[in-house]
Amino acid sequence: MQTPVPSRIPTTGLGAWLARRSDGRRLHAGVDLRMGADDPCFAPESGEVVATFESNRPRPDAQRFSRPPGWSGYGPQGVLLRGDSGVWHVLAHLDSVAVAVGQRVSEGEEVGRGSVVRHVHWEVRTAPRPPTGAAVVEVTLDPGAWLEGRRVPWSGQCPEAPSRTRDTPRACRPGATPSSSSSSSTREGGGGAPASPTDAPPGQKGPHG
Repeated sequence: MQTPVPSRIPTTGLGAWLARRSDGRRLHAGVDLRMGADDPCFAPESGEVVATFESNRPRPDAQRFSRPPGWSGYGPQGVLLRGDSGVWHVLAHLDSVAVAVGQRVSEGEEVGRGSVVRHVHWEVRTAPRPPTGAAVVEVTLDPGAWLEGRRVPWSGQCPEAPSRTRDTPRACRPGATPSSSSSSSTREGGGGAPASPTDAPPGQKGPHG
């Protein structure tokens, strides 16, 4: 297990897991790690490339990219990796992708390069996509804890100004009942208070970004 780039995972601030974003209307579903315009991005663990995606701009070689819906804001390009540990990794805001769908990659292998926004957005998910109507954060884990071999899911923390949109966890939306809150946490593997993102060893935008 390693971080996608040789940075440290932020423990506080806008780049941290579960940080409040968009004026408190949503929670950050991953972590943002510093990355230069030509730095490589590495696979956090061995696994299979499930999807490569792009948003917001066309490419002449677009046929080599799958375009699953719902990746708006994760561009310009990114990778979805199914790890051998049983989790999925989203690596977004890359300027180029070096792998193809169905390809096996080893931990530490380059999967992409460069970021015009100077960071890679990394999510560790318990499912490749959230259930219909759910927020992405409901299927994410603390990346710092994952590096330590622990699974710390979202388990009920709400943004300061929750809304009815899908960016807000279902249990936090106006009108949500206690029963829906409980079932949501159980269904997504929640339990216990969410831990703060961990300051991990070297290697560290929607519901992301």
